[in-house]
Amino acid sequence: MRGVSLEEISAATRISVRFLEALENEHWAQLPGGIFNRGFIRSVARFLGMDEDGLVAEYALETHERPEIAVWTKEPVRKRRNWFGIIATIVILAAIVAGGWYVHREYGASISAWHERHPIFRTVMAKLRHKKAAATDSTANNSPVNAAANAPASQSELATAATTTGNGQNTTNGSATNATPADTRTSTDAMAAGKTEALGAAATSGPLELKVEAGETSTVTVSADGTVVFAGKLEALKSLTLHAKNTFTVTASKSNAVLLELNGRTVPPLGPPNEPGKITLTRDNLKSNPGDGY
Repeated sequence: MRGVSLEEISAATRISVRFLEALENEHWAQLPGGIFNRGFIRSVARFLGMDEDGLVAEYALETHERPEIAVWTKEPVRKRRNWFGIIATIVILAAIVAGGWYVHREYGASISAWHERHPIFRTVMAKLRHKKAAATDSTANNSPVNAAANAPASQSELATAATTTGNGQNTTNGSATNATPADTRTSTDAMAAGKTEALGAAATSGPLELKVEAGETSTVTVSADGTVVFAGKLEALKSLTLHAKNTFTVTASKSNAVLLELNGRTVPPLGPPNEPGKITLTRDNLKSNPGDGY
């Protein structure tokens, strides 16, 4: 009808003449079949300017073949961000923070008091106070006064000890005398006595400083030089630092509830445990005893 030869259609569509003749003569068995047959029909219809879909429908009706529907791959759907979950998480975190702040403000004091009364917490705090007292004693022992007291004798002292005779008289003619073991022991004892006197003088000079630390809540009264400087309830883990010239008098409702330090030295308990106690502290409490290690 169009006056176009099969060779021209074959050259334009690149379909062999054999397949075109099979299409024209409806010899379907000579065709590849399936999607190739429909592709051939569409190419020929497009070249001849005919209806592609109409010819494919006629081919399907003639061959009783169900046309295949092309399934195109869809683009992957991007997962949307769950803003509701993010906002809900932020709200929950804010509620937790606000709840913690409210509990701390309303019940923080009660919780702290309960911790202070708890036996385990009290035991830990007692160990910490013991370590602190030991560190204070070590600092006091390493102070400049103690260092001066424990320093070795000067050359002049050694020379004096060397020139001292056994009967305690010094040589006046400048001649050297041989020191006996008794002379050496005498000079060593003299130097030790001098150190003890220097330490005692340093400890008994200056004002008295008393530190009162409460391990448990108790009623405490402190008098400095006969004047009451503190009277009332001393809460647990609280401390006082007071000064006096000569004496301190301390009373407590529980002897083992308070820890006293006089000029950095730990003072013995006021009395038996869990009973009222009273103690008077003077400069005599700062003097070194033979067992103090000075």
